[in-house]
Amino acid sequence: MIKDCHVPAENQLGRLGEAFETISLPIREIEDTLGLGTGLGGRAAQLELLAEAIRAASIDPGEAQFEKLGALQVTQAASRALATSLAGGLDSGTKSGPEAYLLAAKRLSRQFQADFSECVKSLQLPENIEISRLSRDLTKLADLAVNVDRAKQGKLGKSLIMKAG
Repeated sequence: MIKDCHVPAENQLGRLGEAFETISLPIREIEDTLGLGTGLGGRAAQLELLAEAIRAASIDPGEAQFEKLGALQVTQAASRALATSLAGGLDSGTKSGPEAYLLAAKRLSRQFQADFSECVKSLQLPENIEISRLSRDLTKLADLAVNVDRAKQGKLGKSLIMKAG
């Protein structure tokens, strides 16, 4: 933490005490959209590491586990479609897309991590430090700004109820 650091007035970005509102908030959507790519790459690595671990353990996961693995791939594909759409919006110089798309992509990221963790536990594979560390980091990434996301979802929910019928 920086303490007692003097910044000359001509070098300050925005007004004193308003940096978050002036600098961070306007680029949050861009930052969140770009962050989806990190999550997609990480989840692809998780799936590959898990497949390798299953093959190395020479186990037959069974139909129930194959369904769970397929569901993880479905979640990944849906996340990729949303991220691609949102990134296309940024590339075109317009808003990345409907706020609900970004919220949905972030929800899918969190759901993937929960489902992945459950899948790994139920397979009872030997401990794999790469899977463990990557999963820990991606769970933390998915949980960034979760309270902000929940507040936005709450506003969407209120607008549904408040709509004149």
